[in-house]
Amino acid sequence: MIEGSSVLFFAPPPWVREQVVPLFIRKQIPTLVTQSHEGIKQCAEVFPGSIFFCNLDAGVPADEWLRIIGGLAGHLKTRDVALGLCTKAEAGIIASALKPYDLPHRVVDSQRSPQVVLSQMGETLKAFYKPGRRKHLRVNCTDQTRAGYNIKTDGSVRTGRIYDISVAGMACAFDPGHHIHLEQNQRLPGIQLNLGNRLALVDGIVAGMRKTDTATVYVVLFQHSTDTTAQHKILDFISREMQSQFERKVLQGSRPMLGLG
Repeated sequence: MIEGSSVLFFAPPPWVREQVVPLFIRKQIPTLVTQSHEGIKQCAEVFPGSIFFCNLDAGVPADEWLRIIGGLAGHLKTRDVALGLCTKAEAGIIASALKPYDLPHRVVDSQRSPQVVLSQMGETLKAFYKPGRRKHLRVNCTDQTRAGYNIKTDGSVRTGRIYDISVAGMACAFDPGHHIHLEQNQRLPGIQLNLGNRLALVDGIVAGMRKTDTATVYVVLFQHSTDTTAQHKILDFISREMQSQFERKVLQGSRPMLGLG
């Protein structure tokens, strides 16, 4: 489960998903999207302390949005959820409608330019965002993901599975038949990451290891000296995988396997 605030967009316009979500991810802010107005209560349960940006101009009429929010006000307050309400309606009208519920919120004027909208979203983050204790976004890699890596050593290529990953490093283990023993602080130049069929090249160093019943799991810290685009590729993968897990698990009623590392 994610620690600290997450940002969830409900029914955003396409440009928000295409431009704002990657921007927030690069700032190490966990950011997810649902195209529906449904699931607010469930998301508040899974992501307490978070910010929900609701597009009041999409999905259902604005007054229906406000009715839904008002009906969930007690639950949203209990779960410490703040709202960013994106709408063409006047801020005063929205504030009056929400006044009986005393919900923390900001109004984002969706009629303004994307630059102004983004600035207003940024002000909402400044007011309500609470970072977790860890610095980097991390995602646990599921069986469906099949995220892996390979390294070349002693003239042969060794492959393995990634268990979790952030821009700082990864937990990983070699595939059966490919295992070699790595030493603490051993440098690993030219690690090729396979991140959902996208490749990234990094250098790494072994920071630790632990044995399980089936494998030795290594913690490898990245140095990013080989490929300057590696961090963006890793973050793009984290964003896609977080979103996929969110859609498979949270929207279907179970908790996600998301985290910070």
